[in-house]
Amino acid sequence: MNDVIATLKKDRILSSIITLLTGTALAQVITAASMVVVTWLYSPEALGIISIYLSFFSFWVSLASWRYEGAMLVCNDDEESDHLFRLGSIVVFTMALLSVPALYLLISLGFLSFSELPGWSPFVAGLSVLGFGLYMMYRSW
Repeated sequence: MNDVIATLKKDRILSSIITLLTGTALAQVITAASMVVVTWLYSPEALGIISIYLSFFSFWVSLASWRYEGAMLVCNDDEESDHLFRLGSIVVFTMALLSVPALYLLISLGFLSFSELPGWSPFVAGLSVLGFGLYMMYRSW
């Protein structure tokens, strides 16, 4: 048994695979345990409303910076990176502003149960998209 453990510790690839598997398993356990707490805190109706909001946010945030944060990673110099950061920040701000009327329209039309969201949620969505988009730009800069 000790020979097997010593062999596993020496083999880098197998050791990396085991690390990845245990990390993934631990993340799944944490998620499962946190879902128990979340279901105690929120009613099924509240979880539904949160899910509807997150569906809009997940879709819109993928459009927020038009993927300029990825382009900054392959810039040739700092000046090019600065220009892309400024352009990406303007795009994020514009998309955050556009998300407010877009969600308001979805709520007004009752499309895909968006009418369940409260009236103030478009403004929260705009701030959320702005914050997350700027975070993505700063992280890549």
